[in-house]
Amino acid sequence: MKNFTKIILKFLCFSPLIVLAQAGNIGGNYSVQEKLFNINRPNLGDSEFIEAKGSPYLSKQFSTIIIDGLSNITEKIRYNIFKDEMEFMKDNQLYYMDKVLPLKIIFPELDITFELQNYNIDNKIQTGFLQPIGYSLNHKLTVYKKYNVGYTAAEPAPNSFYPDKSAEYFNKKPVYLLKYGDKFYNITKDQDILKVLPEQKTKISEIIKQNKLNFKTDQDYKKLIELL
Repeated sequence: MKNFTKIILKFLCFSPLIVLAQAGNIGGNYSVQEKLFNINRPNLGDSEFIEAKGSPYLSKQFSTIIIDGLSNITEKIRYNIFKDEMEFMKDNQLYYMDKVLPLKIIFPELDITFELQNYNIDNKIQTGFLQPIGYSLNHKLTVYKKYNVGYTAAEPAPNSFYPDKSAEYFNKKPVYLLKYGDKFYNITKDQDILKVLPEQKTKISEIIKQNKLNFKTDQDYKKLIELL
């Protein structure tokens, strides 16, 4: 009977700690979510950008998302490629998600995943959203795609014989990045990959030749990396 009483007392002593620990996890989870969807980064917009032809978005529609490590995400977002920002609406106002590392966002409806990464392009360190398109577990390699949209401002006609030129968004060639270990490398052709992996020169050349890869599509990069 004494032993049983001791067990009950121990349980009563520790149960508040268990509850507090669980509350701490929920609080931490909510804190990150609150940080991501805070309203301190409004997109105030610009009439020039709003009235432009084309679109800066991957998709104009706001989509349901999954964020790795979080649950019960109710906000719908869309990716502004031109701004390299994830946008959400709250009280009829457009906001940017906060960029909190590490961050992995899945768009089930679009079948696309983005990872927030610190990377280097043209000797400039950037923090932005990249789409992983291929992995090589043996060599710890990942190929990422950076979407790219350009913008041209409106121009008045030189004279009455010509119409005004409207502002316009236009799609640009995506940038492909190879992550090897903790470093990122800009790759546009097979020679760029060979510089990163000189010891794999023979194998890389064979894969390119056998599969007729020309590095013009996501699948070419994906196939090469996955076959290494």
